[in-house]
Amino acid sequence: MRAAGLLYLRPVTAEEAVAAWSQAARTTGREKEVRYLGGGTELTTAARKGALTLSVLIDVARIAELRQCTAASEGLFLGAALSLNEAGDSGLFPLLTATVRRIADRTTRNRLSLGGNVAGALPYREASLPLLLADATVVTLVPGDPAPVRRERSLRQIFDKRHHLDPGELIVGFAVPTAAVTAAWKHERATRTGPVDYPLVTACFLARAGLAVTGLHPYPVWYPDLASARAALAVPGTIRADQRGSAEYRAALVEAMMRRAEEELR
Repeated sequence: MRAAGLLYLRPVTAEEAVAAWSQAARTTGREKEVRYLGGGTELTTAARKGALTLSVLIDVARIAELRQCTAASEGLFLGAALSLNEAGDSGLFPLLTATVRRIADRTTRNRLSLGGNVAGALPYREASLPLLLADATVVTLVPGDPAPVRRERSLRQIFDKRHHLDPGELIVGFAVPTAAVTAAWKHERATRTGPVDYPLVTACFLARAGLAVTGLHPYPVWYPDLASARAALAVPGTIRADQRGSAEYRAALVEAMMRRAEEELR
């Protein structure tokens, strides 16, 4: 389908989606204007602001593999096209459920996809916190010749301030090991004005997996233990400060959250 210069494609499989990206990128010569469409919230906002030009949209929201939500003895698989409500309401990963239920309001979460929240451009990306703590495996497809190539890597391996993907690489989903799903956990979120506000800080804790936090920086951070988190908090000038909260206040919030987690997760 083409409208006003924008080509809309709706492939049936993940392989077809990546092949469509490769074809469109070659044809247009403008790979940054060829994008996958899941929930579409960030794409729509950026396009309305004139910050993004689109030539081809490849709709992956209905691809069955990207909508899987399954549990097995070795762990869970959560498809990237699941909405935050679908991923959270499944109850399969309690820490993820607690985290996503605090993101925006329920109506908005029907449109926000799990993969989009993890790999998006916004600074908070709260759904990535439980997955980083769990050392989840991210399953992707990357353009290849003659066919797309499947990859499985630790989410931590491709995370450095954001989740680094190759051009045209499509997130299929996330595999979460059983040990992480069943471990003791804690989630805390502090806002300035109310429950649906962006967070001052959000912190997730998983027994023997450390702390993942967002709000201290313009990106999520994972610390393997609370000692390393405290060392990072002590470095002057490294914590975010803006009109919503000072660096000192954010650091104090996280320190209080860590003390409570130490008491509860012994």
